[in-house]
Amino acid sequence: SLAEGSAEKIYYNHRNNITMLLKNRSLQALLWIVPIRMIMELGAALLYLTKADGLKKSGMVFRALRDQLRAMPTILRKRRTIQTNRTVSDQQLFQHQPFFHLLKRRC
Repeated sequence: SLAEGSAEKIYYNHRNNITMLLKNRSLQALLWIVPIRMIMELGAALLYLTKADGLKKSGMVFRALRDQLRAMPTILRKRRTIQTNRTVSDQQLFQHQPFFHLLKRRC
């Protein structure tokens, strides 16, 4: 496991979270999640600038986004497989999560 707060951990956390969303969420959900997520990524990058080693950590957020764009063909191939084999909807999957009732019309 990587050290808490390390630049590498920040990179992998951001990269893997975006990958997970792109592969697993429905297209309808992605249409509103991705713009919100990009705003959150920008906010995180700006917040890291206020911390120790902030420039490096902020850069890792942008590196994660860049690497996601480069990996998009592979992610989309994996998404196609996952979505084809999917048996549970987003609504079924997240219905017991906090605040889901506020979002269920979009999922």
